[in-house]
Amino acid sequence: MPNHVHCILFLIGAPLVGASLNGCLPPVVDQTQGRHKTAPTTVGDIVGAFKSVTTHEYSIGVTRSGWPPFPGGSAAQYFERVIRNDAELDKFRTYILHILIAGGG
Repeated sequence: MPNHVHCILFLIGAPLVGASLNGCLPPVVDQTQGRHKTAPTTVGDIVGAFKSVTTHEYSIGVTRSGWPPFPGGSAAQYFERVIRNDAELDKFRTYILHILIAGGG
């Protein structure tokens, strides 16, 4: 499992300042309770949900498929940057592409 991930999130309909996703995402069904709960409302909520789901799924792979266990827990922090124009978007896309090509992180 990689020790970190680079991604670009597009928050459609969210304001640029104080970005929140209230009302921008449909309700999420809580599979354990069979009821609706509110969708993630901040970038931090989205990152936390992603980390939770991927850690859970990897743990299943460790148990069922013999994947190597990962040491320790997940880091609590993450870093975000608002991309404000096409030039910045191109810069970050190129950066991520070069990381993928180089096989690094």
